[in-house]
Amino acid sequence: MQKENCPLLTLMQAATMLGVSRMTVDRAVKAGEIPSVKFRRTYKVPRNFVERLINVVESGESVVVEEYAAAWKAR
Repeated sequence: MQKENCPLLTLMQAATMLGVSRMTVDRAVKAGEIPSVKFRRTYKVPRNFVERLINVVESGESVVVEEYAAAWKAR
């Protein structure tokens, strides 16, 4: 599977897509503020979550990431 088709993003990939630092994503993941999968010592973020978050923001909505993540997890 090619990286652009992978359903999981590295923290750096997620950070780049969101326009924030890797450390910001790392802190949010470890605080449980955004969904993630942990493989040993490496965290991955669902591509679907990041892409949908970006789509919501691009549609003109203001988003609090923690609230959006909670709703995304509850679905």
